Amino acid sequence: MIKIIYALLIMATLVVAIIFATANYNHVTLYYFVGQTKLPLSILIFSVFLFGLLFGLMLDAWIMYRQRARIRSLEQLAAANQKELSNLRNLPLRDLE
Repeated sequence: MIKIIYALLIMATLVVAIIFATANYNHVTLYYFVGQTKLPLSILIFSVFLFGLLFGLMLDAWIMYRQRARIRSLEQLAAANQKELSNLRNLPLRDLE
């Protein structure tokens, strides 16, 4: 059932994207540092969206990498502290005089 819902959602998204692309097929001039080019507005919007998506994924991957490295170091510290606590608990008690 969920696969059917996903398939319908993907198909609806594709239909909306095709309608959007045909409605925004006007050519615009894109000026950049070394020149200019003409391309359809829908392609420009899609490429800017794709660039933002990829940049966001790369930034998210970097943040996740840093968090996992911090978790790893904290787990090692916790294991060392647990080992020290276990060693301290196993020490024989001396009678206080």
